[in-house]
Amino acid sequence: MANNSALSLLLLTLVALFILKSPATTALAAKDAPLRGRREKQEPYKVVNEFCNHQKMQRVTISQDFCKRVLKSDLRSASAKDNVALLLISVDLVIGKLNKTREYYLSTVRRKSISPPAALKPALEDCANAYERGIGQLELVPVDVKDDPTFGSYDALLANDALKKCGESLKMHRISDYPILIRHRSSARFVQLCVDISMNVS
Repeated sequence: MANNSALSLLLLTLVALFILKSPATTALAAKDAPLRGRREKQEPYKVVNEFCNHQKMQRVTISQDFCKRVLKSDLRSASAKDNVALLLISVDLVIGKLNKTREYYLSTVRRKSISPPAALKPALEDCANAYERGIGQLELVPVDVKDDPTFGSYDALLANDALKKCGESLKMHRISDYPILIRHRSSARFVQLCVDISMNVS
């Protein structure tokens, strides 16, 4: 009787192994694997949409359309896992923007083919210096968030303060040149986006 039981158990084990190793079973498992992967994959731009739509966010002042347009211009945003990742992405985007604006101001000062108003040169030099300080502060964000994600807000706020100095100088020198003003306003919006994100990391 014991031998029959052992033989039956052995046969059942062999049948189970045959089914598991059969081509049909293996193919079915392989076919189902990508489906499982797709189910587990994060929706693209999920974190971007949640942040820009102001879902559960505080102190967000930038418009939803601007927020999405800027962040989605970087493909890394599609797979960002949290607001810290968004902050680091925004820092790269903002630094790029500020460098372009700063270079425009400096090239305007250097141009010899025009005779700019007397007040324009000191105003643009003030702005170039202010932008340089702002860029320097933003470059500290990736280092500081490693110690504490909330430290990034301090750097972003200082960068924002630096750009305000440019605005004050443009106003003081009564600069009305539209390309100069519009570039500064656009750059200031980029920095504000970085500030908004930094205020919502934990």
